[in-house]
Amino acid sequence: ERTIKQHKQKLEEFKKDPIGKTDPKKMKEMTKDNPSPVELKKRLMGRVPALEKQIKKQEGELNKINEALKNVK
Repeated sequence: ERTIKQHKQKLEEFKKDPIGKTDPKKMKEMTKDNPSPVELKKRLMGRVPALEKQIKKQEGELNKINEALKNVK
């Protein structure tokens, strides 16, 4: 649960400042072709759906574990 909460918090921080919250190595890779600031932000924000999907998957796995634990008791 704590990991999911941390990931959600990091995602919200990323949405507020995608350029500042991007790893410098990743930023260097994304700016190789010298995109405009608008294009760069668009590329960075394109990561959001994949990150949200990962969080949903983690929540689903946690729910499965919690249900299994309920059945053990």
